[in-house]
Amino acid sequence: MSAPVDITTSTTTHATITVAELNAKALALGLTADTEGTIDIRIKSTVGTTLSEPKLSTPITIAVTPYRGEFPKVNLFLVGPGTAAGWSVDNNNMPIFRDPKENAKQYYTGYFNADGFKLIEQIGFWAPMYGTNGAAVQYRATESDADPGVFPTAAAGYYSFEINLEELTYKITPYTGPMTTYATIGLTGSVLTGDDTGWDTEVPLVKSDFDGHIWKATQTLKAGKMKFKANNSWDVSWGDNGGDIFVEAGKYEIWFNDLDGRYMFITIP
Repeated sequence: MSAPVDITTSTTTHATITVAELNAKALALGLTADTEGTIDIRIKSTVGTTLSEPKLSTPITIAVTPYRGEFPKVNLFLVGPGTAAGWSVDNNNMPIFRDPKENAKQYYTGYFNADGFKLIEQIGFWAPMYGTNGAAVQYRATESDADPGVFPTAAAGYYSFEINLEELTYKITPYTGPMTTYATIGLTGSVLTGDDTGWDTEVPLVKSDFDGHIWKATQTLKAGKMKFKANNSWDVSWGDNGGDIFVEAGKYEIWFNDLDGRYMFITIP
């Protein structure tokens, strides 16, 4: 589909468009939400005065699948020298945690080595990927696209990271909050048995060797309610804003962060 779409920039090398802006323009051009379509892109440039004749580049066709309304759910996994996986895209790459209300926002608080990290969408693949372009987020759609820079961790330590995939912004700061060490973390609830007897049962999570505040379990759950609890006791427990966590039936890779109480359920086919 060919139609003029203006992205005004004063730079001589590049222009920036967010995912939200591209989605809005694709829908405005008539593409159908959740259906792949094509858009022709070309550069219109003017050199010198405003009276100069503009030059047009050869069109480039890209494939776009617009989303409808809410930003789509995307799982993101850590990769890079600052992470447990190193530069491997299939080595127990830890996920970061999606905001329960706003899919475009994701968070991670935890330990990093020096030299930073990037984010991949699919285990085993180098793209799609998110990294940096200076102070902004750079998105790499395919492996033929430019490789973004790392999100910086100048020194080893604990950091709080947040990213907005829609606005292509991020923030990373040293973590200075409480760091209680727990001997065990388990999950319990009716999701284990299908009835209230599940609250008397506990499935242990495995503590990360890289970061002792990140825990993981792989478990088939029934539809129901659950919570996480520490040290086989109800003295310290976590739920959804203090209440129970509601889960649909399925097999999941379950990740939990005891520093901020965030959790992630990744469906296993």
